[in-house]
Amino acid sequence: MPNRPHSLGDSTTAPAKLRTPSGAVPEGMKSAVAKFAEDQASSDATASEAVDDQAQGLVDRPTGESKSAYKKYKNWSEAQWAWEFLRRNPNFLKASRDIRLNNSDGQTRAKVAKEFGLAEFKPAHDGFKTKNPPVFLVAAPPVVARLQANDPADLTPLEVGELVARIDLRIAMSDKHALKLQLDAIKTLVEAALVRFASASGKRKPIGRRNRTDGDTSNLDLLRVLDLLAARGKGHDFNDQRLMEILFPGKLKPKASGNDWRKFLSRVKDRANDMADHGYVKLVRAHSGKK
Repeated sequence: MPNRPHSLGDSTTAPAKLRTPSGAVPEGMKSAVAKFAEDQASSDATASEAVDDQAQGLVDRPTGESKSAYKKYKNWSEAQWAWEFLRRNPNFLKASRDIRLNNSDGQTRAKVAKEFGLAEFKPAHDGFKTKNPPVFLVAAPPVVARLQANDPADLTPLEVGELVARIDLRIAMSDKHALKLQLDAIKTLVEAALVRFASASGKRKPIGRRNRTDGDTSNLDLLRVLDLLAARGKGHDFNDQRLMEILFPGKLKPKASGNDWRKFLSRVKDRANDMADHGYVKLVRAHSGKK
């Protein structure tokens, strides 16, 4: 990201003070000086806003008004869809901004990456293919294996919510069904541990997430909803009816209740926010290159 844009407000040189021989500021110059100060303040505010937007990955964010702003979206992989939803997560945007502004160390970056399901930190303002594509932990869980005598035997201490299971490759080598038996046993144990962890943390065991909403809402629609709502927060006049006109004009026709489209839009908003808030993980498939 480029450095903070230069503005007149960055200058350490104050405007010259013009005075008459008597020492008074000419009346005509007072308004000019005031205008200069106003321009300085406006320039500072614009530069500050640009820096904040860049840090949060919003500089090139579409407003959601047109599909054409989402280049080649029909060719996006599942991982790219997941990344586009994640980089619209407000908490991830803030974490990315804080890391950049504070020049945070590797430990902080690793912590943020893990919190949002990434194998390593990638800032929100990066496009999917900028530098290296993101790697999601759900598709590439860390594996520790000791295959030779000189391989390290120590395991990293577990954090709350983590689980380690051992697979004996020696047994797996003895019979072609042995590996499957071990994996099936681990699956059963992991599911039981998930129930216990959900209870201990006061949460429900997760249920399957659907890919679509109301049968006719695509991932692109959900992404555009998030962008339209973000644009609304930055001064664009996108009220709920305008959102419907842009995305779902066919559903604006009133039905018996007279407000069915509002209920529909509320569900779509909830679904869009859910996708940005860790719902994106369901889009990721291990070793999947499917579009």
